[in-house]
Amino acid sequence: MAGPLTTQEVGEILAAHPQYSSIRVFIESGTELGRTIKNMRSLFSVRHTIELSPLFYVYARFKLFGQGIRFRFGDSARILPKIAARTTEPAVFFLDAHCSSGYTAGRDIPLYGELTAIAKRPYADLIIIDDVRLFGTKKKPQEDWSGITRQKLEKVFSSHKLTASYVSNDRLILVKEGRRGD
Repeated sequence: MAGPLTTQEVGEILAAHPQYSSIRVFIESGTELGRTIKNMRSLFSVRHTIELSPLFYVYARFKLFGQGIRFRFGDSARILPKIAARTTEPAVFFLDAHCSSGYTAGRDIPLYGELTAIAKRPYADLIIIDDVRLFGTKKKPQEDWSGITRQKLEKVFSSHKLTASYVSNDRLILVKEGRRGD
């Protein structure tokens, strides 16, 4: 379990792909306690986060009030496509909206819906998917990752070439080709 995404991790990813270093937008699915979105303050001027659990949404929004974060409450499979379509420049996407042990919203894993929305974008995006160790497993009905594989996730991007795909710290990193912005 990798825990919250850190500025050091994102900095290392951006250093490995310097052509993406000017990205200003960070979009996260799965706010939980708000640690990742808070961590990204020094790297990104525009930050969006989506949370399905009312408890986590209210907690994080209260805790991080006034920090310039755009909070959205609801299903990331429905909300992320809207944010992705309205974002007219490259972005870093951190996909972490799925069941976790303990308190959770307890819904299905929305990865394919999220990735389909990102794949439609014409921009050069970086995608970071959490919890690679769970791919291909099923612990409980609400934690069914059995149909999720790295190959299937990469296949979503058939219309946009992935220039890199690798695992680091229990996270799948996908680097998508596209426009670099204006």
